[in-house]
Amino acid sequence: ASRLGVKGSTKLDNGLTAFYKVEWEVNVSDDESDNFKARSQYVGLKGGFGEVMLGRNDTLLKKSQGKMDLFNDLEADIKQLFNGEDRLGDTLTYKSPKFNGFQLGATIVSEDSAKQQDKNNGDTGTSLSVTYGDAKLKKSKIFASVAHNMDVAGYDITRVAVQGKIDNLKLGAMFQDTEKFDG
Repeated sequence: ASRLGVKGSTKLDNGLTAFYKVEWEVNVSDDESDNFKARSQYVGLKGGFGEVMLGRNDTLLKKSQGKMDLFNDLEADIKQLFNGEDRLGDTLTYKSPKFNGFQLGATIVSEDSAKQQDKNNGDTGTSLSVTYGDAKLKKSKIFASVAHNMDVAGYDITRVAVQGKIDNLKLGAMFQDTEKFDG
C-alpha cells in the first residue's frame, strides 16, 4: 500500500498550534477509477485544552486498538476480523490533555458522512474512548483502552484492548462486542 500526502503544523499565539493532514492511498495496480482512495484528511487546533480535529479521520474506536494490528494492509489486517475499523468523513473529534497517563476522547460523525448515509439512514454517530499509556509503547510499558461506537457506520460496538511490553516482547489482547444498528 502506497501513501501520498502532506501534513504539517504551525505555532500560533497563546500556546496554540494549528495542524493539518491530507493523505490518499495510491494503488496503481487497480482499475483507473480506483487509483486514489481518501485516507485521513483534516485540520485541527491543539493547546492546553487538548486538541480538536475536523474532517475525515479514524474513529476513536479504530484508534483504540493502539498498534496491535501487526498485519496492517495484508489479508490478516484487523479490519478483516473486526467491525469498527472506520475512517469517516464529516467528523469532529476532541481529545483531552493526558491526566496521569489517561486521555478521554469523543468523535461526532455527522449525519452527512457518506458511510453514515449508507449504513445509518443519515443518523449522527458517536465514538468515545478512554485510553491509558502510549500506543507505541515507547513512553510507557502498557497501553490500555476502552472505546464505544454508538450508531457509527451501521454498528454499535464496545472494544477493550490492552497491550504490554516486557523487554522486546509485546503482548496484546482485544475483546469486542458488536451489534448491528437496526435504526
